[in-house]
Amino acid sequence: MPRYLGLHGSAILSRYPIQNARIFRLPVCHDWYNTEKSEISKLEKGKRLAANKVFLERIEREVRLGGRMAIIADVQIPDLPEGLATVVNVHLENKCKPECRTRQMDALLSRIKEVEHPVIMAGDLNTTGSDGTPTSIRREILNRVKNYEFWVTQALRWGTPASLPLAVLTPVKYFKNYLDPTSTHLPVVGANKEAILFRHVEQFRFVDQHTFDFRGETEHNLHDKGGTLANSNQRARKGFEPTFALKRDFGGLVGRYKLDWFFVKPYIPRPRGDGMSYEFAPHFPMTMRDLNNAVPDGVSDHAPITVDLPLSDPMFLK
Repeated sequence: MPRYLGLHGSAILSRYPIQNARIFRLPVCHDWYNTEKSEISKLEKGKRLAANKVFLERIEREVRLGGRMAIIADVQIPDLPEGLATVVNVHLENKCKPECRTRQMDALLSRIKEVEHPVIMAGDLNTTGSDGTPTSIRREILNRVKNYEFWVTQALRWGTPASLPLAVLTPVKYFKNYLDPTSTHLPVVGANKEAILFRHVEQFRFVDQHTFDFRGETEHNLHDKGGTLANSNQRARKGFEPTFALKRDFGGLVGRYKLDWFFVKPYIPRPRGDGMSYEFAPHFPMTMRDLNNAVPDGVSDHAPITVDLPLSDPMFLK
């Protein structure tokens, strides 16, 4: 029946027994029922038409029942000290500003704060770095009126000789953040509001004072790439290996994104640094784009990602 066409879902599959599975509903950043049923503005229609013409990316209206959520489940793993790990499958909003995705992540972190055993948090975070909210002329005007960075940029551009450096900074800012949503947020000169989400995850402490693993040593991956989260998410020459690409990406110049992530809480008291345990700590991450593209239309619009989690502290790692 037509009413079921709006049903979407997520799942956790495990070779180990699953217990205590529950749903956590995230703060609403976009109303997928009422807003999607409403008539879109002419400006939004033009935006979607341009996406289709330039990137071959057809943006459809999708009337869905329900909203964004996370599935949380405890998995029985006998080889762990507590015999248990918690798996969190999360899907953050894409039709919103990065700030709202950060609010969704903060709410989820508060929900799992009391967990005192290892945690695997993974899923599609929609970290495009852009505002995907359906737009209108009124909204665009209000966004600029309320955005201090817009007015600072305008003052520099029209009121000082800084207009030429600002023009040069535009592509620099783009490629600074391209394929690396963790890149430092520098207001005005190098804004990346997506980075705030990652900073909140890195600074988060569970009730047992353990943290998510942000380490990135070259010896803990297959590609000799270091840097933030390189132990749990495959890095590339620039940023991370993309997990999503538009149909037309101009040779990778634009239109590729790292949207899907692993965050792992092993037995460590801080997110980075030497001398910490590698029991259940992430290593050898892979983004399997070649596998995904092995059939003409792709297995999925997202490439699968994997990471290894040793159930003991392997001697060969540290």
